[in-house]
Amino acid sequence: MLPFAADQVQPLCAELDAWRERLDSRGPLPRAWEGRLRKELEAEVVQASIAMEGVTVTVDEVRRILVGDRPPTVTPEDRDLVAANSRRDRIVD
Repeated sequence: MLPFAADQVQPLCAELDAWRERLDSRGPLPRAWEGRLRKELEAEVVQASIAMEGVTVTVDEVRRILVGDRPPTVTPEDRDLVAANSRRDRIVD
């Protein structure tokens, strides 16, 4: 691991732990939030995966493609790649 000053990191870790406890005590996320969060994360994952293949689409364009829209700035080949990548990620789930 990288060297770090434990006395500087410990307060930050304690703050993260406190936030985790506060959020965990509220129970599970409401279904509406859970679905929205999943869709946002899916769009980000697909965009990152596509970017590694050299295709430059934005997260917003991916989001639009995943709901069936056809952004004019994205080629049909890139739209197909986004859709295929999304289907592949769903199979892995």
